[in-house]
Amino acid sequence: MSWYLVAVVMFAGSIVPDFKINTAVKFHNETSCTEYVNLYEDQLRDGLYRAFSTIESSELICVDQKTAERMQGEMIRRTK
Repeated sequence: MSWYLVAVVMFAGSIVPDFKINTAVKFHNETSCTEYVNLYEDQLRDGLYRAFSTIESSELICVDQKTAERMQGEMIRRTK
């Protein structure tokens, strides 16, 4: 099963967290994803805040493909 890096972010003025799923990087297991986050956390956060300047807080997590699909579906339902 594939694993993805997800940023759970809170934007200024929002009470609902948003999910930024990084589909450019895919991992074979949770351990490799977690190691990647530990190694590059500062750079990942810097890039996240550069791309989305109104983020007030963020959390980087690793999720399996099924969870990522559920998160994506939830985001789509919220926008309708």
